[in-house]
Amino acid sequence: MEEMESKLLEAVKELTEKAAAVDLIQEKLGKIDDKLEQQTDRLDRMQIKVEMSMASLGHVHQEQAMTGSVDDYKSAFDQLLYHIRLYDHTEISESWLVSHFVLGLQEAIRVHVQALVPAIVIAAYHLAVAKESAMEEVADGKKK
Repeated sequence: MEEMESKLLEAVKELTEKAAAVDLIQEKLGKIDDKLEQQTDRLDRMQIKVEMSMASLGHVHQEQAMTGSVDDYKSAFDQLLYHIRLYDHTEISESWLVSHFVLGLQEAIRVHVQALVPAIVIAAYHLAVAKESAMEEVADGKKK
């Protein structure tokens, strides 16, 4: 009988230890859930800011396509890119940047720059400035 009580007490002790371990695991999982929720909130806020910046970039594209110099567009593009990078620290590929920069150029300039397939934004910018200058020279020649 004593032997049975001893085994029973030992089994109860083991179960108590396991229950304590389960409680500790649940507490740790609760903390992890809280941290995940905080991270999700941060990511949601960051996503909203990035989407707002992208919407602003689209607005700059539309404005530049109607009027404005390549220099003005490049300044606005750089400013928006700065704000996007403030909130989103992931690396943005150069091809994505070139593509979006070129999309915002006036059509006559955009077609010229796209045909030359620049690899980096600064190259696209220089090609756009050169085309803009050439177009201005032609327009000035027609006025004379």
